[in-house]
Amino acid sequence: MSSRTVVPLVVCVALAAQVPEQHVIRVTTRLVEVSVIVRDKSGPVKDLTKDDFTVFDKGKEQKISVFAMSSSSPAPKPADAPAAAPVKRRPVFTFTNAPERSQSPTSATVVLLDGINTDWRDQVYAKEQFIKYLSQIHSDDRIAVYILGAQLRVLNDFTSDARRLVASIAHYKGETLGMLDASTPDAADTGDDVIDAILTESNGVIADFNIENRVQNTTAAMEAIANHLARVPGRKNLIWISGSFPFAIGLDSPDSSGSDQISQLGGSSAGGAYGVNNRDGSPARDNRNFQKEIARATAALNNANIAVYPVDARGLIAMPKALTAEGARPMSRGRATRPPPPTSFIVPGHATSTALAENTGGKLFENSNDIRGAIRAAVEDAEVTYTLGFYPDQNLDMKFHPIKVAVKGKGLEVRYRKGYIAIPEEKPSDQQRLQEIRDAIWSPLAATGITLSAAMDKVDRPKAGSLQFTVSVAPEDIGFVQKDGKWTGELDVVFAQRGADGGDLGLTTKSVGWTLDQAHYETMFQEGLTVTRTIEPAADVAQVRIVLFDRTSAKMGSLLVPVK
Repeated sequence: MSSRTVVPLVVCVALAAQVPEQHVIRVTTRLVEVSVIVRDKSGPVKDLTKDDFTVFDKGKEQKISVFAMSSSSPAPKPADAPAAAPVKRRPVFTFTNAPERSQSPTSATVVLLDGINTDWRDQVYAKEQFIKYLSQIHSDDRIAVYILGAQLRVLNDFTSDARRLVASIAHYKGETLGMLDASTPDAADTGDDVIDAILTESNGVIADFNIENRVQNTTAAMEAIANHLARVPGRKNLIWISGSFPFAIGLDSPDSSGSDQISQLGGSSAGGAYGVNNRDGSPARDNRNFQKEIARATAALNNANIAVYPVDARGLIAMPKALTAEGARPMSRGRATRPPPPTSFIVPGHATSTALAENTGGKLFENSNDIRGAIRAAVEDAEVTYTLGFYPDQNLDMKFHPIKVAVKGKGLEVRYRKGYIAIPEEKPSDQQRLQEIRDAIWSPLAATGITLSAAMDKVDRPKAGSLQFTVSVAPEDIGFVQKDGKWTGELDVVFAQRGADGGDLGLTTKSVGWTLDQAHYETMFQEGLTVTRTIEPAADVAQVRIVLFDRTSAKMGSLLVPVK
């Protein structure tokens, strides 16, 4: 098996397991961070301060302990900047994950092409629109492409290389699983009412089965994505290009318990047609809603700080199919004498998409043929992001806590995730530690729990063309423990090589430990900590991800170093 399949398999395994209901995303800090988008008629609002925001946890006002504003707009270059003096030695490149100096992007975007819930013709059109959009991406955009078909797949990891993204999807022909067509069978019309009833019943049972599979696979994929991106710092955008899947089957509206579940997540259960009750009392047909699955997926997305931007791949929808030429066909005499089934003018799946967008701080784009513009708008929505952090003064009770953010001013559009699950802090197991390191390697963004910088130099030992990394670590970020007059600490240090497409090209790991007396401990804080490692680069290496994991405090720092 190729090492390049590691990341897709991680996601697919999570999907195949259907994400057990008892699974939770562990939070390694009591600090709750909320990414907030504030816009007015002119676009993003850039001049807000901490005093302009108020945060409520379960209705109780919280003290904002962390406040930051990040912008993806490049800083202007000084007009009179002097030219750099020539360097007459072998070049040494220095990089850092320090927030004030790092060049790491402020947000990351996953584009999910949904082949389960989208007609094949709409998939082709959406793909064409996406490729056209890629010609417009900016140098600071970080975009990944996922496919939802028989399984969740990663076509390309995060990159700003438009050519590589186009190449990764050029041969993708869409999914033709038949699940969507089987979910919406035409009414049987043989001319015999008895046979029609039998065929309609049989087709309906098959339709129910396919609808439930679509919903379960889709929500499981959402949870798998949330688990995969949970520890990536900052705001993540999930642009979900899809047709739709229903909120319920066999019901005119969700039951009260389902509505309560959605309202707990801070969203609205409004939206019109959740399903059409065409069961006629048949015991073989399902009558159920999917609020439980959707609520669980929404909670996972919120906990991972992922905003969902559903983009309707069907484009402009002017009239229900039943009232179009495609939906009109000759009818038998028996069918013509029966009353027609009810027809809804509300776009199918509107309620589901609305709930996911509202509850995660994203935005719904529908009823427009400009899919390319919708993708661009979704990416640019996070052009200016405010980060608010607070330490909950309520018990970490393993329950969902709704959040409300108020902003001073009029005519403002404010979006943010609607809550978090209050999970107590705990020391990770070895399995969790390894998973966190794998997530950091895969992440497009730097982890900043440990501040580090790295100098890279080309050396001739142990082999010509080797890369030597000198990593400087902030001692105050390391969880040293004092015992018997000694200070001890231990770090996992990982150097992961990756290709230009994000593929895994191997990694080098080592564990670094310290046992220091008081004098050397104080000297370390004055001079800093340094770890040196030399690696032999793979032939196609484009970047090296350095990851540090503190085994005592469970803090983590990471840094992406491009290899020229």
